[in-house]
Amino acid sequence: MPEAPTFAVPGAPIFAVQRTIPKHNKVPHGWNSLSEAGTVVGDSKFIPIKCPLSPGKFRYPNNFCLMEFVKHHQQQGRKIGLIIDITNTDRYYDRSDVPFAVAHKKIFVVGHEKAPGNECKQFNDIVEKFKETNPDEYIVVHCTHGLNRTGFMIINYLIEHEEQTVDDAFNAFNTSRSPHGMYNPLFIDELYEKHNQTDSILYRNMTYPEVPGYAMAKIKKLVYKNKLLSKREDSEKYSELVERYKV
Repeated sequence: MPEAPTFAVPGAPIFAVQRTIPKHNKVPHGWNSLSEAGTVVGDSKFIPIKCPLSPGKFRYPNNFCLMEFVKHHQQQGRKIGLIIDITNTDRYYDRSDVPFAVAHKKIFVVGHEKAPGNECKQFNDIVEKFKETNPDEYIVVHCTHGLNRTGFMIINYLIEHEEQTVDDAFNAFNTSRSPHGMYNPLFIDELYEKHNQTDSILYRNMTYPEVPGYAMAKIKKLVYKNKLLSKREDSEKYSELVERYKV
């Protein structure tokens, strides 16, 4: 199996002087442990990625160059026309790090303890407007790690605008962003409840996807705080869930 491509700046130097990198620009927790990008999500035009880190703000090789990423996909016959940034900050990279010919949209979305709400309509409107004039171009979406908020937005769009079931959209995204995908139980529950598909066999017997090691402590607290396992008491997987998420 060929190695996944990487998109750091080719031949970028390791900075010898610490002060060349602002102190506040620390690599996000867990960022280095994740792959840079997923594959195209199912039959859609979405490509999920983790947040790019500007070569001008982060010490090489802890950066992810959008220029190289866009160039790679162009060589593969995929023209990227839009990047949607849904992190809740603007410190990771600048507009100048984005190729000039690629549109860039920003939506501030809080992560982890609250699934996206009104931001979903904003996201959907941006995508629909772009697709009207650029139906064959690809759309890159990222939060910080490219998993939960990114997954929620893409899955929700596929359900509301491409008439997919939650099961199908969820599986398509998690296949793209394997091995973790969207793993936050609160976000997963919200999608199934929002779209009235909690009777899905997949959902009823779900153990939720594997949680990356860096996030496990937070997810356990989230599950406990929101009493999420109470929805799984009639599941054959209940004891397994209790063991996995016990605080």
